[in-house]
Amino acid sequence: MNKYVEGQKIELSECLDVLKKGIIQGKTALCLAGDALELIGIQNLIETVIEFMPQPDLLPDIEIDSQKIKRSDDSPFLGYVFKTIVEPHVGELCYLKVLSGSIKSGDIVKNSTKSSDEKINQIFSIKGKEKKDISQLTSGMIGGLVK
Repeated sequence: MNKYVEGQKIELSECLDVLKKGIIQGKTALCLAGDALELIGIQNLIETVIEFMPQPDLLPDIEIDSQKIKRSDDSPFLGYVFKTIVEPHVGELCYLKVLSGSIKSGDIVKNSTKSSDEKINQIFSIKGKEKKDISQLTSGMIGGLVK
């Protein structure tokens, strides 16, 4: 800002660095336009995600009950379930983002909403409507699980 006020030239790389820092700190949000049905803006979206979305280890630690949890595969598992559906012949299907640690089939995790322990039966990656069984989800990944 000072450079601009003083009439100095601001390099593009400086602007991009400030933008990336703002995103990491949670003070800046990007807004993109596009149309998935018409395939408009998809390439721009992908390039923007690659360029600007931070890796989990660059994000600040997660604070829960005054305890800080580092965003890494070595930390305790912490996931955010953002969607739950019931599928016939499968049961409850949860879509989640792994915030820290990792999770494998057979693991027992604490459900903070229900204050109960739950066993994970199946883990999968998601691509559109396709689900592919995988062995584990690690920090930063988005996937699904069946309890």
